[in-house]
Amino acid sequence: MLEVNGLNIEKLPFEGVEIANELLYFQDSPMLIHFITEKKEDLIAYWVDFDNTGNRWMYGKLQKQELFQYLIGGKSLKELFLEISSDYVFLVDTDIDDNISSVKLINSHNIPERYLPSANSFYKDGLSEYYSDYLTHFNYINVLKESSYIFNIESSDDTHENTVGAREAAFVLNNISDSIEGYIKVKATNIYSQHYADTSRIKRRVNQVKERLSPRIAQTFDHSLEVWLAMDIVTFHGDNHYDAELRNGIVEGYKQDVLDVDFTSEQDAKIIASKFNPSERKMIYASFLKVLDNEDIKVTITDYKQTIKRKQKNLRANSSFKEIIFPKPTLEELEEEQNKKNKIISIVLNLKEGEDVTKISKKTLMEHMVFSEDIGETPLKIASPIDIDGNRINIKKSLICKLKVDPEGDLEIYNSDLEIFANGTDLPDVLASIKRQFLQLVQDFKNNKEIAGDKLSELQKYI
Repeated sequence: MLEVNGLNIEKLPFEGVEIANELLYFQDSPMLIHFITEKKEDLIAYWVDFDNTGNRWMYGKLQKQELFQYLIGGKSLKELFLEISSDYVFLVDTDIDDNISSVKLINSHNIPERYLPSANSFYKDGLSEYYSDYLTHFNYINVLKESSYIFNIESSDDTHENTVGAREAAFVLNNISDSIEGYIKVKATNIYSQHYADTSRIKRRVNQVKERLSPRIAQTFDHSLEVWLAMDIVTFHGDNHYDAELRNGIVEGYKQDVLDVDFTSEQDAKIIASKFNPSERKMIYASFLKVLDNEDIKVTITDYKQTIKRKQKNLRANSSFKEIIFPKPTLEELEEEQNKKNKIISIVLNLKEGEDVTKISKKTLMEHMVFSEDIGETPLKIASPIDIDGNRINIKKSLICKLKVDPEGDLEIYNSDLEIFANGTDLPDVLASIKRQFLQLVQDFKNNKEIAGDKLSELQKYI
């Protein structure tokens, strides 16, 4: 057998090693074996050499993600060994009775070329039922990644090199999520309205579906900001064939109707205007175009399979495109829209001492009003207990946030110290988002996840 430099050791440094599966065979004998240790570590042993005294196996310790990628055909066996996360592999010699005669530790970067499989050594049997169960988490993540939209965000200002500010990152994620959820709402409403007459039932089901398909982060990268967003069609199996119709078309539909659009083309804008009514266009495109119009960032969009035809850097929508998508309203429409906008109004009332302002009539309110003024921002207290999505948490005192209305009438609720932020047009939805973010912070704290010092100090005031 080949002479290989390395460190001779007494035995493999793993306890309770048991065979999980024999993955490959040569002339009816196993040549690639998967082992699991008592600590639930994964090892593979690959037959690499032999002579008249016995056989040699190369053992490598794998992360489950590495094993999963090999089993689904994502990387070859050669790539698995060349890119293995472990610093070392082990050459194990066995005698003709399969007893271990020697163990040698070698650097994983020094595997002899002769011991590496061929470049085309992909696993062809696919993910078995056993491995689907054993690697269920990675199967879920992989399916999410395959249906992901990939957003690469860079700062327009190189003051901080190519890093993206936390607020810009939150801005992008919130607005892209709003756009995707708007698309889900439009498509779900159209499908269910064809089959159900009860509008309450339709709205309830649309909200349920929107929550189930709301985009998840499938992967991130730390150069600039690259985030992979995916609708969770993995766990959304649906209750009937109407749900299946939505599930089967929603990922490709959003890609075609939103991401694969030429934002400088009047023709594309006219197609959108013919496909969606003004209210639907606002739900789908208003938040998305906010991201493209943000001068502080540059956006590149693609997808996992590289099927978006218009992969452009520094995307922007031109004025003619926006004028077709969002035509200028008439004076009557403008006045109606202005009346619909969210406002924060500060009111001064002249009341008797002890009088409960929450119980006075509208007539009395108007009679005793001394002064009123539109204001842009006000403190907002969220009282204990905080209830959201069936979860309840008691806190020491009311959660103090800021409520802000921008010139467009959009609402923002935030707590800068806790770094939680939500925006939108519907107050209950924005409040729910803030509550979810706060609950996640508390759960991270309880699970001993690392939280930055200032944020931790602020959080401890409430819990």
